[in-house]
Amino acid sequence: MRRALLGIMAALAATAVAGGCAKEAAGPAAGGESRVAVNVAPLDLPGLSDVVWTLTVKNGAATPVVVMQRDVGSAAYGAADGSLSFVGPCDGQANPNTVTLELARLVAEGGEEIPASAYAAPPPLTKPFTCVPGGDTAVDFDVTVARAAAQGFFDFAIEVDDVFCSAKLDCRKDGTDDPLELLFHDGVRDTTVVVGWACTAGAGQPTYLHMDAVVVECSDGTRMVHNPGAGPGNTGAAAPYLFERAVYVGEEQLEPYAKCYWNQALGLDLGAIPGDVSCVLKTRATVSTEAWEIGNLPAGQVRPAVYWEVPIVENGALACHTHPIDVPGSHVETRYIGQDGPERFAYSMACEATPRPKPNGTLCGGTVAGFADQVVFANTGEGLVVVIGDATSDPMPLPDGVTAQDACCLDPCCVEPVGP
Repeated sequence: MRRALLGIMAALAATAVAGGCAKEAAGPAAGGESRVAVNVAPLDLPGLSDVVWTLTVKNGAATPVVVMQRDVGSAAYGAADGSLSFVGPCDGQANPNTVTLELARLVAEGGEEIPASAYAAPPPLTKPFTCVPGGDTAVDFDVTVARAAAQGFFDFAIEVDDVFCSAKLDCRKDGTDDPLELLFHDGVRDTTVVVGWACTAGAGQPTYLHMDAVVVECSDGTRMVHNPGAGPGNTGAAAPYLFERAVYVGEEQLEPYAKCYWNQALGLDLGAIPGDVSCVLKTRATVSTEAWEIGNLPAGQVRPAVYWEVPIVENGALACHTHPIDVPGSHVETRYIGQDGPERFAYSMACEATPRPKPNGTLCGGTVAGFADQVVFANTGEGLVVVIGDATSDPMPLPDGVTAQDACCLDPCCVEPVGP
């Protein structure tokens, strides 16, 4: 299966305009005093003749009442490119109202409906707003929707902002059940799990890859953390079950494209894992065409990310195989982020001639006595990471009740919460 994405921007704004477009209405909104205008921007995708959204407005009663619900097609209320404008009521007497935007269907040129199995629709997106009689309230949605497409340079891919990305996990040699042996264990290559993440963009297009720490959690309570911002190359063992870890980064030229890869390798010491212990590898990643401030997804955006949640050990034995993206049972899948609030990635890497992953933190050059190199402190979800020159530490968990400040180069760096 090959994956790609179409980009969709949806903006909703409340204005005072004439009504009569609602499928259902209840409460004062039916009288026309309060209305909502829905505007959807054109889609950057060839070959569509219609995009149909389901729009639902509910009031804020103890048992919310549907004020408006309707399927709205761009061909009837705008243009074939997906743009539309639609007007409906809201209830100014029972706030807050909510508006829900849901992708109902995509229609190709010629009128054929694109099968739902050919794309990964986002979940329904709901936001609250205050419906003011005679007033305007803006409610904004920024969505990217995954769609299958034929792209020859990846076997399995997604596309975000015209950047194609491949993702998988491997722990077997190609076409066999033999364990993949890559990293050295006491001078001999031994069982290795590889997390693959690579993105291809047009030449000269800014591209930024984002990733969280790779975590291996085991049923005996063992938790091992790998820092993808370390390296490149070998980064050392992680007791008790990882005999070595490594980070591989680089850029390839696939004219007229530029491809950057950011791969992780974890050496599994199967001889050290008890026979009743099972382990799962977890991480996530995404891509953007703009730098994100300290790894934060821009407010209001909803976009795909790739999640790895792969069982790699079961009862002391190697349990993984080859796990491509969005194949049933692979445990490497596209999910949507941003619909439930702010999102932050701990590490980012610009796709450039010599890519170098970095933790998203605060530059503190010249503030640490005795160091000529720049110093960066990064408050990641797995602990505090310190970068001095080209050296990057593993995440250092802080004691319970202690948190790292965003500007961790300041004194004090870490603070305890203030009690009642």
